[in-house]
Amino acid sequence: MLDLGETEDRMAKATGRSRATVRRRLKVATLDTDQLGGRQASFDQLDRIAGFAGRPDL
Repeated sequence: MLDLGETEDRMAKATGRSRATVRRRLKVATLDTDQLGGRQASFDQLDRIAGFAGRPDL
């Protein structure tokens, strides 16, 4: 949605979610699901994994 010109603030207002929640979900959406190897993970786990994006050594 950011590619279409939407902002985090407008997405938060439209969905009734906080801006922080919208930001976390956008960050998780950028994960390469192939790297998870088909394993399931909770949203909190995915959020933590996304925090290490670009750091394969970790």
